[in-house]
Amino acid sequence: MDDKTQATAAMNDTAQDEDKPVDLSMDEAPAAEEQSFDHILSKPIQAHGEEVRELHWREPTGGDIEKAGNPVYLDFSGSAPSITFNEKKMANMMSRLCGVPPSSIHQLTAKDWNAVAWKLFKFFTPPGA
Repeated sequence: MDDKTQATAAMNDTAQDEDKPVDLSMDEAPAAEEQSFDHILSKPIQAHGEEVRELHWREPTGGDIEKAGNPVYLDFSGSAPSITFNEKKMANMMSRLCGVPPSSIHQLTAKDWNAVAWKLFKFFTPPGA
């Protein structure tokens, strides 16, 4: 089959599949909904004696919250909800989740620190907040 015939066959298969219901189970969820667990740093830091240019983290657990504290405060008392970070708790949480010492988190630029904090905050808020 030549390229043009393959492309036509693929379009026909797609057209036939459009009438079928789409199954979006957890195993087949669109890639766009996957969470990013990394951040490329604007300035490298030192961690464990090595230069680090990107931070990778894992999802926090209840144990992480117990040890580092909940770094995000939600305030629904005003006319609009507000979100505030507890900087010390967030820095401790970053250290735990990224597997780097606190001294490495201290080296982050303000821009990188805030970028990582905003990526992590979703773990500490209810769905839809």
